[in-house]
Amino acid sequence: MKIVISVQGMMGKRVDGGRRYAVELIKTLVPFVKEMGHEVVIFCSSGDEKVINDMNLDCQVISTCLSSKGIFIFRILRSLLRKLNLWSFRNLDWYAKKTRVDFIHFFGIPDYSYTGPCVVTLHCLQHEYFPEFFEKAIERSSDYKKMLKRAHLIITNSKYTAKSITECFGGEFNRKAIIPTPLGGGEKFSTSEVEWQEFAKKYQIKRPYMIYPASNLKHKNHTRLLEALSPLIHKDKINIYLDLTGFENYPRLIWDIERLGLDGHIFILGKIPDEDLHILI
Repeated sequence: MKIVISVQGMMGKRVDGGRRYAVELIKTLVPFVKEMGHEVVIFCSSGDEKVINDMNLDCQVISTCLSSKGIFIFRILRSLLRKLNLWSFRNLDWYAKKTRVDFIHFFGIPDYSYTGPCVVTLHCLQHEYFPEFFEKAIERSSDYKKMLKRAHLIITNSKYTAKSITECFGGEFNRKAIIPTPLGGGEKFSTSEVEWQEFAKKYQIKRPYMIYPASNLKHKNHTRLLEALSPLIHKDKINIYLDLTGFENYPRLIWDIERLGLDGHIFILGKIPDEDLHILI
């Protein structure tokens, strides 16, 4: 059997949970599937081939995304065709037929152009509950529903997401399995006091602390997190610190810290290496 793992838009320079899920699952799943005697092909975005090939998985890697550049008139025509459901942003059905695959496992945003058997991993439906955080929430909702209708199995990372699928799209989507998202590199989650002291000095960490690893996208909602933390520190006099990772520059956050009087309690660590994130966790 020839199995495709489709990770378009999930690799490259991304540092979020979706990329971590894709990387860790590929590293585990590909060798396992190959041991069972099946062939694995990975579909990825243009430019991500090197990231996947560096994993030494010994499988075929195909870039399926057309360049976003190109002739202006062609891009306008392509946008119109997509709105009429005559063009998908990847047109995977053509690649699938050319590669002669048996089924595709989709990570991230699914592609409704593919009409064959498939498994879809769905992390969340935030755009259904908070459309104000997403520029193309309606289009995103339509794409998800089309693909989920064709999915033979839907994988989610939590009971909440599984429940959200039923709430948003109806009871027909009951073919769900829940697989928690892996942290990645979990073989090193303990540290000596000497290692800890060096780490704490490097990032100016104070104990006790909480950690929120997330990008500075609007739907990550750092403002609400700080507003919840403020009364714990000022009213309840709880001596605790908050360490933030996953982004480099966030002017609004600096303003919120000053507005809520949380100077000295919030530490913005930036995009830190996995080995440091493991120590922090």
